[in-house]
Amino acid sequence: MKTTKAYTLSTYIYPLKEKLLISDSLGYELDNPRSQDEVDFVLNYIRPAIEKFTGGEEAAGLRKVRWQLVLARIERENRGRDGFFIQSLRGEPDEVLAKNWIIVRYDDKGEFNNLRRSLNRFIDLGTSDEGDAFLSNYYQLESYGHLLQLLIVDTKEYYGQPLTLLSSPYAMFEATDTEHMRQVAMSIFRFERNIESEPGDFGYSWAYFPHAREKLLQGGKLLDGVFSGSKLKLKKETSKSKDVPKGRMLYVGDLLRIIDSQSYDLKVKFILLVSILELLVTHAPDMLKNVEDSIRKQFILKLTILLHQHEPQMDLDGQKKKLSNIYDIRSKIAHGGELSAGNKVLVELVKDLFYYVNLVFNVYVKDPAFIEFLKAN
Repeated sequence: MKTTKAYTLSTYIYPLKEKLLISDSLGYELDNPRSQDEVDFVLNYIRPAIEKFTGGEEAAGLRKVRWQLVLARIERENRGRDGFFIQSLRGEPDEVLAKNWIIVRYDDKGEFNNLRRSLNRFIDLGTSDEGDAFLSNYYQLESYGHLLQLLIVDTKEYYGQPLTLLSSPYAMFEATDTEHMRQVAMSIFRFERNIESEPGDFGYSWAYFPHAREKLLQGGKLLDGVFSGSKLKLKKETSKSKDVPKGRMLYVGDLLRIIDSQSYDLKVKFILLVSILELLVTHAPDMLKNVEDSIRKQFILKLTILLHQHEPQMDLDGQKKKLSNIYDIRSKIAHGGELSAGNKVLVELVKDLFYYVNLVFNVYVKDPAFIEFLKAN
């Protein structure tokens, strides 16, 4: 018997006529809840957040009146939307949110359904190696989502936005977690902007699903191309997973996942972002030379080349000084040295590092042979 795929919540809410395959190689799909059981499960998860941030159960009547006014205006203005779109927005406001939430379907070998049938399975997973595999499978999905976001978020707007809403497969059973409720509320706010705003008024195009949809599909195809090796043939394969394109890319995604959901220390974020750039553009140096100095020189030179390609009019000397400063700070953090830079400076440099990661990764996916050449030399 075929196992039903597990699902988790994305950060998007929007009506989908049919599921969208975003990764053929990994089997990931974007979809809406299709059965009443799925709608009810999502509704039970998001309801505590709705009540917390909209005034509780007593405000349900007001939410319904407000939603009816919004829907009436959308129907009146239409803007070329078809009957499916309008019909998808009809109903009780909370249920409309649940049935239009974009979920990410993935294979977890039936564990999601096992947990739904018996919460005792939480204990079983927590005391066995199966639990590690269950978490690792979900973390790969999260990591992949971060890679996709690198391809759809504008370089100057990128600061590590995730695609999936929840940082754990267990979170679907923890509806009252404060951070999760905040994330649900933010997605609902974006949904209202998605259906009420004109595309040009939305601001961040990556958060406007009609714009993001095609980029997500295109990004998935690009990633599949590199994963399969069709865009790049390495001269020498190694046994280390992060030394081949698929493993290396998912490793980058995993570091971004850790930065986003598991690290709140600015110094940790800083050093992990630098390590992503080192992984993408530098090679292991000659051990007879000063190892750290060699990596530092590669880091500065190769990133300057890539940045100059993206922005030919840039101040090369100024950029070299900034990258030199970044690597010096990285070394002090790594070796426990005292930093002269305060938190305000670190915050701005972390923003720069997110920008660099986004830019380099986009070049890697679109022209992996060039990045491999740059990395090796």
